[in-house]
Amino acid sequence: KIVVFEKQIDSLLNIYLAESNNFENDLSFLKDYCVTIFSSDKKLKILTWYAYYPISYSYNYNGYIMYKQKKNMFNYFKLIDKSDEIQNCEFQILNENNWYGCVYYEIIEKKRNSETLYTLLGWDGNSFLSNKKIIEVLEIKEDKILFGDNFDIDGKKTKRVIFEYSKSAGMLLRWHSKIGRAHV
Repeated sequence: KIVVFEKQIDSLLNIYLAESNNFENDLSFLKDYCVTIFSSDKKLKILTWYAYYPISYSYNYNGYIMYKQKKNMFNYFKLIDKSDEIQNCEFQILNENNWYGCVYYEIIEKKRNSETLYTLLGWDGNSFLSNKKIIEVLEIKEDKILFGDNFDIDGKKTKRVIFEYSKSAGMLLRWHSKIGRAHV
């Protein structure tokens, strides 16, 4: 049933994305199943959702990234969750076909030189024992996307920051605009 449900959402979104005027359209019909977030510059729209498999205590993530290039033109990318296969994910630059799956809940837009980078905050149900919160950077270059940028955590260079915490604990990860960084 869960796989059928995943495929139904994916089929609905494929139809939705095939129509070129759907960038600004509301997805309230999916609000109970899919998280939709926009960047403050209104050029980026991210849709993510998950399926939980209770027998194996595992999650599978799905998503789409829509990026507006011009007034009525946009690219979209289907995200393929490979988080179970990616080794040392903290140190890898990833793309839509090799994505560390999660549900994104916040986008922070930043300029670096002439390009716009988007810092994403996400949640991963991970396992029976723990959850994860993720900070990673999305870079969009014409017809491709890249996940990962340079973070320096206590002298250790990484491409994304992952916090793992017990299922019995809570963790709040938000962007604090007054200090210009994530706040745990």
